[in-house]
Amino acid sequence: MTVSIVIPAYNEAKIIKNNLEAINHFMQKNYYDYEIIVVDDGSTDGTSFVAAGVEKVKVIATPTNKGKGNAVKQGVKVAEGDYIIFTDADLAYDPEYFKPILESLELGMDVVIGSRYTKQAPCKYQSFLRRMMSESFIWLANKILDLRVSDVQCGIKGFKNSIAKILFARQTIDGFGFDVELISNATRSGYIICEVPVFMKPSTATKVNVINDTFKMFINIITIRRNQHAKKH
Repeated sequence: MTVSIVIPAYNEAKIIKNNLEAINHFMQKNYYDYEIIVVDDGSTDGTSFVAAGVEKVKVIATPTNKGKGNAVKQGVKVAEGDYIIFTDADLAYDPEYFKPILESLELGMDVVIGSRYTKQAPCKYQSFLRRMMSESFIWLANKILDLRVSDVQCGIKGFKNSIAKILFARQTIDGFGFDVELISNATRSGYIICEVPVFMKPSTATKVNVINDTFKMFINIITIRRNQHAKKH
């Protein structure tokens, strides 16, 4: 197989070198033919320069900060692998999770979603507030958009290349809510979706504002539902 790893990054110069090398180490050890695509989402700290110095890394830089969703979309556009995985620059999800994602894709899945909330997940680390807001958002997304997944926000997902190209071409949301739009579009298109349990490492440098970003993502759900309704008519 050939694999494209897409990593959106915004002002990650301090940590991205070590994290990219960790991905390289895992991929080389497992003999995958792969590429790493870092999409610098308007960073001002030299993230592109640092990332470009790491083996196997291609860098795409956007002139302004447009959001995680847009950054992943730009990476998917140029990805050449049979399978595409996107994950976070802070490596909140260990590269070891690439293996079950790729195995699921090889078995015929179209979309593979990492989930922090399956019964098999090895840990459910989060602050009480963040977990409460996250689970409330997931419940609303499932209810309003008629989904059947345990985690719509997890930052690691995998796709067959052809499916990813279709889904991201239809993407309209540039911010954090893009995951929900992808899953909703994949569900409505009848693609085969599965979840794999993952453990999210604790991070003290998160760029997520729990309350503000959850509110924005709720607005995204309404926008997605409105767009879907408009297409029916």
